[in-house]
Amino acid sequence: MHNRPAVFYSKQESEWKCYLCVLDDKGLIYLDKQYKLHQEEFESIKQMTRKTVIENTPNMSLIQVWKT
Repeated sequence: MHNRPAVFYSKQESEWKCYLCVLDDKGLIYLDKQYKLHQEEFESIKQMTRKTVIENTPNMSLIQVWKT
């Protein structure tokens, strides 16, 4: 189906499958090295955002007082 060699054998289905079929059947996502770098960057941005929100939460009341 994917023009890949069938390297995995499924005992449940009694057939050989390529890794793309196995990933698709199990609902998995293949992470290559490039994607991993993007994921690490996303995680660092997420941590920085969390830290910023936590540090600035006490100052939110200042805005409310200023508006009234």
